Amino acid sequence: MMREIKYRIYVAGRFDYWGFIDGGFAALPSNNREPLSIKEMQARSEQYTGFKDRNDKEIFAGDKLRITDGADEIDLLDSNTGIGTVVWLEDYLLWYVTDINNGLGDLNDMYYFEIISNIHETPELLK
Repeated sequence: MMREIKYRIYVAGRFDYWGFIDGGFAALPSNNREPLSIKEMQARSEQYTGFKDRNDKEIFAGDKLRITDGADEIDLLDSNTGIGTVVWLEDYLLWYVTDINNGLGDLNDMYYFEIISNIHETPELLK
């Protein structure tokens, strides 16, 4: 089974979704609150990674994640954790979480992820 090809775009204070969803193409709503050119839409769109967080929420580029190695789930004191932003690394062809210095930056099924925010709703977390 292939993952959905889905994008989101932050327009006028909320997310709209578009792409190939549930077996068909879904376009942005025609009542878009902020008219966008095709170039603007492409530049501001964020792709679905194909991964979900520990709460079953879809992870998109631009999401802020808290990552752990799972040790916190079983109360181990030496749990590795970190917080970063999801980005696509073209050179390596993989999704990555920035600002993670403890080896947990690859977005894969080996770690526990939790979406804590995104770059639009809390831009101050990018600092």
